[in-house]
Amino acid sequence: MDIWAIILGIIGALGLGSFISRFFDITWFTNILQKRERGKWLFERKYDAYLDLIKEIRALGMGNNKNKNIIELQYLSAPAIMLTQNKTLIKEITDFIVSLKEFDDFFGSDESYKIAKDSKGNDIVMSGQPVQKVTIELMKLNKRSETLVELLKKDLFSTIEK
Repeated sequence: MDIWAIILGIIGALGLGSFISRFFDITWFTNILQKRERGKWLFERKYDAYLDLIKEIRALGMGNNKNKNIIELQYLSAPAIMLTQNKTLIKEITDFIVSLKEFDDFFGSDESYKIAKDSKGNDIVMSGQPVQKVTIELMKLNKRSETLVELLKKDLFSTIEK
């Protein structure tokens, strides 16, 4: 008879197989399940925080009170910043808010914006600045917002991959 057959027979007779199996189940498998649950929890929290932030970014300029929008954006960015370890994303969020505030400071408050009509009857936002300058700065902000949204999505889906 083979030596391994004897050893396995003794282990089986003593019930050590079930003991060893249970030991690995408790130590190894439980860790895997806990890690998976943490990842799921983090994904759900990031999803909620990032979705709220993206909605606010996409709605900027649609409300009547831009200062309120900036404050709301700062408020909504806090959970997103807390849930990520991506320093690039954190910098992009804070830089976007700063750019938005600078835009608002430079081009004036809501009261200084006037709606004018172009030759085709379309509304044009006017401020104390030339329309081309406002348009260029709005396009820059829009590009930054698109970049920020892409970074948020990338960070969210990288949570699943971990």
